[in-house]
Amino acid sequence: MPEITLDRIEAGGGDPRLNVVFLHGLGGDPITTWRNDNGFNWPNELAEELPGLAVYSIGYPGDKASWNSGWPIAQVAVAILDRLISDRILRTTNTPIIFICHSLGGLIVKKLILTAESDRGQDAQKRKFLNRVAGVVFLATPHAGSFMATIARQFHWFVSNSLSDLGANDENLRDLSVSYRNWVADDRARIRHRVYYETRGVFGAPPVDATSADPGITGVRPVAIGRDHIALCKPNDRRDQVYEGVLAFLDEAIEPRSPPFRETRTIAMSGRKKARAPTASATEMTSTVFDVFLSHSHLDSSVVGILASKLTERANLRVWLDRWMLVPGNHWQQEMARGLEQARTCAVCVGRHTPKGWFREEIERALNRQVKEDGAFRVIPVILPNGDRELIDEFLELRTWVDFREGIDDAAALNILVSGIFGKSPGRFPSHEDADDDNLRMAVERLKTLKNLREQRLIGDEIHNEYQRKILDEVIYRPGE
Repeated sequence: MPEITLDRIEAGGGDPRLNVVFLHGLGGDPITTWRNDNGFNWPNELAEELPGLAVYSIGYPGDKASWNSGWPIAQVAVAILDRLISDRILRTTNTPIIFICHSLGGLIVKKLILTAESDRGQDAQKRKFLNRVAGVVFLATPHAGSFMATIARQFHWFVSNSLSDLGANDENLRDLSVSYRNWVADDRARIRHRVYYETRGVFGAPPVDATSADPGITGVRPVAIGRDHIALCKPNDRRDQVYEGVLAFLDEAIEPRSPPFRETRTIAMSGRKKARAPTASATEMTSTVFDVFLSHSHLDSSVVGILASKLTERANLRVWLDRWMLVPGNHWQQEMARGLEQARTCAVCVGRHTPKGWFREEIERALNRQVKEDGAFRVIPVILPNGDRELIDEFLELRTWVDFREGIDDAAALNILVSGIFGKSPGRFPSHEDADDDNLRMAVERLKTLKNLREQRLIGDEIHNEYQRKILDEVIYRPGE
């Protein structure tokens, strides 16, 4: 097996306060896996934004030939662990370590951590290393193995039983997932996690669906991103949802969140500087972390859940929805009030029933905040498919509202709502005459994805050329023309 490489990509000024280790997936490499086609290279960007961050990228044999010869997840995990605890810079510090893993890299990191746990009693270096691991970010990691099965079916290049066995519910993967989940629980969730997965397929079903992307760790909710398996780990810029989410995750590790009502932190988004409240009487942190808070009656929870999914998957918005965010056992009213404070906008979703109880209180809180912030915080009335226009009271009536009475799938209404959340006018919604331009844009995106698959050696020239012809045929030759 080729040796493991560990490259120090970037280091902030002074002594590092946090080490971040990137680990690519199958067919990837330490550099191009993370670099967007527009040149945005987020490992470097993270180090620039967060002073005191040391960024590393690991390389391991992720090519077709190496993986066709067997299932070396355990081998690679042991080799990477040895490389990390032997590195002359990493081993001389006690600063925390966070892993950012794409696809198969996440499985390797889980095995690596479990290996260190198994050996910690006899190996002081592994014990020290394990105590320093502070978090893991999973990007499109197939915890249930569906990605392997999907690629094998679609591209037919896994010829050995070793990889074809990595389908859903494979015994080895199930044992790995259960062991890691139990270890996290036994460790009292000391290691934090963040999980993202794709919603767009690569010429077929999404390689990693919501079920496979879920590591099953208590309190960890996978976040859907409207991209394919390869593009998910290549953020577009510093405003990208994955980039900002990971940045916040790292920022929290460098400067752990203070206990509620004791010490606060306000994040200035431009410079990432932190200011502490001087007394214990200050309110807790109120930094904006959500694009929209969905206020609704519990009787409309089903249709509002559909709307929340559309906002997340189609517009890449960060949505606060009660059934997604409330933690069992916590005081739900306090959490909902905090969620409203942490959102840029509030969408008041009105159905068939008169707003009352906590729903009415949410509306009043939102309107009061809008007045205090002189309109910077927007309150958007939304009429649901079963909604009654007469239920919008005089205060909400003064605001431009969004009408979904034609159905929750009304694309024009969704466009108006998204525009309101961003604080922009919706403009002219594309008509059927714009379909040709949309088809052309979609074809260009599919061709880019196809190119990425070939560059990462997931498909060969023959398959690339075949699908390229199909895409071009769909654009050039239309049925009936």
